[in-house]
Amino acid sequence: EQMIAAQAFSPAIYGNRVVWVNDNFGYSDIYMYDLSTKKQTQITNNGLANYPAIYGNRIVWTDWRNENADIYMYDISTKKEKRITTNPSASYSPKIYGDRIVWMDSRNGNWDIYMYNISTKKETQITTNPSASYCPAIYGDRIVWDDDRNGNWDIYVYDLATGQECHTTDKSDQYYPEIYRSEE
Repeated sequence: EQMIAAQAFSPAIYGNRVVWVNDNFGYSDIYMYDLSTKKQTQITNNGLANYPAIYGNRIVWTDWRNENADIYMYDISTKKEKRITTNPSASYSPKIYGDRIVWMDSRNGNWDIYMYNISTKKETQITTNPSASYCPAIYGDRIVWDDDRNGNWDIYVYDLATGQECHTTDKSDQYYPEIYRSEE
């Protein structure tokens, strides 16, 4: 009996569902496991998927099937897949909250943060400065990311409701932000 080696990495969880990348000899696909039903489902089967995130019935990830890094979304309830980005630049590291998907995108020659509203089908550029903006996360009306516009890596927060942006001012570097509701 031969064992087939596979690596699981980049897990994300929402409710009873866990998604991750299953890398089998260089072919990476997105899988989902439902903790309540104990059922595992393969979401992609092209061997070119990475960076999954989940919210509600939607899974998002980066996919290289078009010889380019694009953002895709899968609706668990309808079992339908949708390509979110179609530009020829690289789009990485998507996160999702409600009807909004955020990711880092290189279409302007540097890395910017973009957002897509699933309901309105509208894409919005969040950052416009010439420095690099990486690793976005979203919760409610707030998007966070790391940004090097001040000479070191700071965490920035953008409030979609007010249009206000603020950042950390520590002189050390800060990376890989996450966000979960603000206390009222």
